[in-house]
Amino acid sequence: MAFKRLDPQTATDLDMIKSRIRAVPDFPQKGILFRDITPLLKDGAAYRRCIDLLADMVSRYDFDYIAGIESRGFLLSPLSYKTEKGFLLVRKDGKLPFTKIKRNTCWNMVRRP
Repeated sequence: MAFKRLDPQTATDLDMIKSRIRAVPDFPQKGILFRDITPLLKDGAAYRRCIDLLADMVSRYDFDYIAGIESRGFLLSPLSYKTEKGFLLVRKDGKLPFTKIKRNTCWNMVRRP
């Protein structure tokens, strides 16, 4: 699938969103570049625009659910609301009560060279 060229307003909005994501080198350990989204979350207008842009990007696909991985992934729940899709919570074993589907996975951080 080819990417379409961004209109000037969308490009400006993406720059504004990127400016609210802080890079923290060597956190939580040396060699990891942590992307801190708390400044984005603190700016309601920027966070809303981020969700709007994500909703626009995924609207061309046919899907039923959005999955949020661990607690940070739950920040995508507004995307579920915006797209009118179900939201699935993906957690480590023992973190959620009630009915669950269990899968074996490998949870680790990838270190970039």
